[in-house]
Amino acid sequence: MPKSILVATSDPAYGELLRSGLEDSGLYGVTLASGGSELLSLASEHAYDLAILDAELPGEPFAPLVHGLAAACPRMKVMIVPPENNPRHALLTGLAPHGYIFNPFFLPDLLDGVQAVLAAAEGPPPQPLLVHSALRAEGLCWVEDPQRAGQVLARLLLQTDAAAMLVAFEGKLWASAGSLPEPAVAEIAGGLGEWWQEGQKLDLARYLRLRSTGSEHLVYSTALLDQLVLALVYAGGSSLTRARAQSALAAEELSRLAAPQPAAEPDALDEDAPDEEALEINLAALLADMPPPDPQAHPEPHLDSAALEWLREEEINFPWEEGERGGGAEPSAQDWRALLGAADDAPRENCFTCALLPAQPDQHLTGALAEQIGMGIRQICMDFGWRLSGLAVRPGHVQFSVTVGPDGSSSSVASVVRQRTSERIYNRFPHLRAARGGDFWAPGCLDVPGSRSIPVETLRNYITQTRQSQGHQPSTGTVE
Repeated sequence: MPKSILVATSDPAYGELLRSGLEDSGLYGVTLASGGSELLSLASEHAYDLAILDAELPGEPFAPLVHGLAAACPRMKVMIVPPENNPRHALLTGLAPHGYIFNPFFLPDLLDGVQAVLAAAEGPPPQPLLVHSALRAEGLCWVEDPQRAGQVLARLLLQTDAAAMLVAFEGKLWASAGSLPEPAVAEIAGGLGEWWQEGQKLDLARYLRLRSTGSEHLVYSTALLDQLVLALVYAGGSSLTRARAQSALAAEELSRLAAPQPAAEPDALDEDAPDEEALEINLAALLADMPPPDPQAHPEPHLDSAALEWLREEEINFPWEEGERGGGAEPSAQDWRALLGAADDAPRENCFTCALLPAQPDQHLTGALAEQIGMGIRQICMDFGWRLSGLAVRPGHVQFSVTVGPDGSSSSVASVVRQRTSERIYNRFPHLRAARGGDFWAPGCLDVPGSRSIPVETLRNYITQTRQSQGHQPSTGTVE
């Protein structure tokens, strides 16, 4: 008889992913709940073998909810999907689940984890079982396995607004994931073979109406490795800026997974350490072929049928920024107007580079802390639709280059980054809040126009002045 599993999540797509994956194995029957009240009601009516709980359920506080669930079904085992893949998150304080499920995951790993939890002895586990994130798995060779590639794309797709995600190899479909029907996916893959040229370095965006469905879509494609091309498919009125940001993050993850995994960074580094020992996330190098930001200041207007038909016949190649690879010329106002309906006097977007210092001079930004800072800044840029063109996390400071809309300012961007990264740091490293308290970052922010790295002398003077204003003796270490 199949084991009964109760899955609680407010995300219908994620719930359906879990339900179909578990039930298709033939070993489990799954019931879905979308909130705490429904969860407790179902648990009081049926003795489930296992509950899989999304910790970010709306409504009741999560920890009391889990305790109430245990009282309703004392013999039921519990697996938790922790917020931001952090089992030490404050929401989980006082809980001892039988396992954690990290996102994204491979279905075979999930099935193995569920089976292990159900087979374990009753009572509190000596140590929770971990279903590790597929994107952190060692030895991942998705480029050699289309089935595994499809699993990776399905997990990455959940982090985007796209309707589908696909990879083409030498002009032919390699793997895909999403809600589009197969004829539509095949049509887009065939289009990629026609549009994309071998050795192409520019991203490609096309608005088109699919012949197979009659629906209008934005297709945003970017090069991965060799002949591999990644394409994200959005609804026709979707934001080009957001599509670009999400494509960049997906491409970065896929490229990283296909490359040898670097050795782990040490937990602490001296400010005087050589450059190669500092954790540096150089998006300019990783994503050197990203196009410049699109010029419109506001969300794109809905494109009429005529525009879609015209764009289906023309390739939209985004040129290089001034000074990059020969400095291609920017499109004329007429070209942009034809593409996005932009006005002649559409304001330009703002680009600047900012630097922040930790509040405490003895706080080195290395190891896991540096990794979380880098991930946090990239996530912020994706959430706000900013284009991140450079990011470096050094032991003594962090600097990043972003392009925002015409109304955006360096001070507002720095304020958002300061607040949200501080929250992220303190959630993952509570001891830092206890030891330091308040804002993780020192007062003020150094910003310069453009996307170039801040000159070393300028940065050194800023660090010296900031530390002196705090009453600290400035470090003599390098900042390069």
